[in-house]
Amino acid sequence: MRILFYYKGVENLGIEYLSSYLKQFGHKTELIFDPGLDDNFYFRLPVKSIFNLEKRMMRKAKRFKPDLIAFSAITNLYPSIKNIAEKLKRELDVPTIVGGIHATALPEVVLKEKYFDMVCLGEGEEALLELVNSMETGRMNFKIKNIWFKKGNKIIRNPIRPLIQDLDSLPFPDKDIFYKYGVFKKRLLIMCSRGCPFSCTYCINNFYSKLYRNKGNYVRRRDVENVVEEVKLTVEKYGCNFIWFQDDIFPVDEKWLMKFKDMYTKEIGLPFHCNLHPSTVNEKNVKLLKESGCTGIDIGVQTANQTIRKKLLHTHTSNEQIIKAAKIINENRINLATNLIFGFPNETYDNMWNSFVFNKKLNPHNTASLIFYPFPKIALTEYCINHKMMNEKQVKQMNEGIGSVHTILLIKHPYTQEIMNFNALTPIFVKLPEFTFPLLKKIVKGRYSYIHKFLYLLSIPFTDKREFLQRLKDFPRMIYYTMEEYNLF
Repeated sequence: MRILFYYKGVENLGIEYLSSYLKQFGHKTELIFDPGLDDNFYFRLPVKSIFNLEKRMMRKAKRFKPDLIAFSAITNLYPSIKNIAEKLKRELDVPTIVGGIHATALPEVVLKEKYFDMVCLGEGEEALLELVNSMETGRMNFKIKNIWFKKGNKIIRNPIRPLIQDLDSLPFPDKDIFYKYGVFKKRLLIMCSRGCPFSCTYCINNFYSKLYRNKGNYVRRRDVENVVEEVKLTVEKYGCNFIWFQDDIFPVDEKWLMKFKDMYTKEIGLPFHCNLHPSTVNEKNVKLLKESGCTGIDIGVQTANQTIRKKLLHTHTSNEQIIKAAKIINENRINLATNLIFGFPNETYDNMWNSFVFNKKLNPHNTASLIFYPFPKIALTEYCINHKMMNEKQVKQMNEGIGSVHTILLIKHPYTQEIMNFNALTPIFVKLPEFTFPLLKKIVKGRYSYIHKFLYLLSIPFTDKREFLQRLKDFPRMIYYTMEEYNLF
């Protein structure tokens, strides 16, 4: 069977795992990739038509002659997926399936679209393999767990299968399908685990952990040997010199971490970046990370208001824990990256200002600012709907994936202007001295305008300098190789 994937803008580990899993069993895969020149969630540029990318993607899709077209949908990528899916369906008329976070949360909504035939809920490796094997026989199996089928005017809803417990049994992700488009070069994305031990109400893990209740351990971890082998092979193949571990929370079990330090320093020795929850930070594990080669750690602050954090977000982290975590990371000379989310329900201007001041005192190397986006089916979204903070129009926009955490506030809020301003200016503000605070307060209270938008664009490098510089280097190569792949040259 021949399976065609589509994605836009960045590398996607989920698609890479699906591709390698299918290839392991003799199937052929291909990717059509959109570099996202027109819309990268920060700003839009009217350039897609200049390169005729969609027509070129269609030509490549036709040359591949797929038996199945597969999409992985995060919420804010859904509009682009719908657009390309409609064109692919019209040009090729082959079965289509959508997986990923958005399709898992809203299978009924997705299947209303005439160009989508199936939805895959949750983990897709085993379900997708079972589907293509069934299609290959010419007798479609409509009882495949994790997959919902549209059959005539009916929807066949199959139950969720247990989670894959042995992650080491999976083949390493197929990075070739993105590498040929120039999507990455020096930076390598790796995951050591799946799932998150926390269930914060603003995060999709809140929904996933409920979906997979009684379906096996939600948090699963690869063996150190397996992780190091993947890193070693991939670095040798592509020449990467920096590792970014994408785990929601990097494994900090002491025994695992000690083994990781020994093997990683001996066989890899490259700098890396990872994510930690403030409550998982202690002297011992940060020291082990430092000795392993860690140069950057992300921790979530979200808000300095402990009532919002505890009662609304269910993060159960105190300000004292966050301060202590930041101090330990800074003392070990690891770059501390924090994030703030503005626009939570019931959040006041003073709450947001206090969050900014609190974050400033943590002495972060950089800070990413986000706007609360009500992703489908998460607990905080249900709270907003139940408390009339979202009308039908806003719910429809959410279901359609309109906007992003960088560009739009989708709930009713009395401090909309301030939320947009805090989001636009925090990455720069955090670098300014305290004597500028009175001036900053005036700017934040001003009407959201093109000045704020311009400053937000200027702030992008401040959210993560290393990441910005890497993207800056990657972008021309990605454009060149994408154009080359589509025979533009």
